[in-house]
Amino acid sequence: MNLWYTVSGKTYVPGQEGVVPEQRLTRLEALRLATERCDWFMSLDGKAGTLEAGKLADLIVLDRDYFKVPEDDIRSLTSVLTVVDGEIVFADGEYARLDD
Repeated sequence: MNLWYTVSGKTYVPGQEGVVPEQRLTRLEALRLATERCDWFMSLDGKAGTLEAGKLADLIVLDRDYFKVPEDDIRSLTSVLTVVDGEIVFADGEYARLDD
């Protein structure tokens, strides 16, 4: 939802203005802030956010391409594979067999 909000500027609150056009982020900017720059929000400065040796790294595989779906479809993207601390914690669809 946060990515959709910052990219589209739209909100679910009727009558409430969202992000004004000049303050919206591109898809790449929004994704970078939600991933590479997430360490600050989680009090993990320098310990998370990028795939590097010695850093914490969880990952998800989305059901569709974040960069290619229509803007309003960003809010409905879902994970089909979630890995936390090197362990598969969720697997669906073609990845379901990995969760055995």
